[in-house]
Amino acid sequence: MKNYVVCFFELAINDSQKEKLQSILYEGGYKDYSLNSGVCSIDNPYLEMQRRVSMAYLIIKNEDTFDEIVFNHINLFHGTNSKALLGIVEKGLVSTRNMENEGIPVLTGERYNRTEYSRNLDFISLTDVYDVAEDYSETEEKDVFNVIIGTNVESISNLKRLVISSEIS
Repeated sequence: MKNYVVCFFELAINDSQKEKLQSILYEGGYKDYSLNSGVCSIDNPYLEMQRRVSMAYLIIKNEDTFDEIVFNHINLFHGTNSKALLGIVEKGLVSTRNMENEGIPVLTGERYNRTEYSRNLDFISLTDVYDVAEDYSETEEKDVFNVIIGTNVESISNLKRLVISSEIS
């Protein structure tokens, strides 16, 4: 991680970014904000590095977004794309099972999700690793853009949830 740290500090354009990078990269949080939600994957050094590096990258490329995330204590993310926005605005985030039960077309999701064998998924995945959600939001379709939806642990505390015991995010 040492090489990443040097690169980020070289890219920082002001003292504010340097202060945020210092805190995120060395402490895993900033002020009273923590990257680790405590509700995703088994915690290990590799996942913690992913959390810190992806958030450091966000500080460099869009500090205002980082500031909003910190202000709202957002540390859970879901990646999708703009084709899903109308349905999300109307119905909220809905599992593929519920979408199909309600006759809502599934327009996004991983390719393996779009087979007859995987269509009956009854969950919505969230991660506390920002770049994982960003990867899920990637699209190569023209006129379609990436969307990352963020929330925090408090907002989902009353929902049914399952922590996946996995070494990967």
